[in-house]
Amino acid sequence: RSRSQALEQEYPDIAGYLQLMRNIHIQTVAISVTDKRLPIGKFIPRLGMARLAFGKPFGISEVVGEREFVDKDSREKRNKLIMDKIMYNISDLLPESYRGYYAKRGPEMI
Repeated sequence: RSRSQALEQEYPDIAGYLQLMRNIHIQTVAISVTDKRLPIGKFIPRLGMARLAFGKPFGISEVVGEREFVDKDSREKRNKLIMDKIMYNISDLLPESYRGYYAKRGPEMI
């Protein structure tokens, strides 16, 4: 949850951990409209529905292939590729007003 109520840029270091488990599949999930159910600074939730959406699962190897990333720069690039894939998939599941940093894509993510 962010104070801006939109997706913010990810932390690519998390992807290094995911890369250790090469054969896993990632299921992206987006939960939205929770800001209207429990606004920041409030303690009692408002009644109503939140929105839950599931993306198509994908494997880490689909993003990075079978390449080996040996030096620090290439590992950082790999981590960014993985996290961008995750975050853009989540962004696709959200209403446009919640997409934030991931509302626009570079040519490599189209």
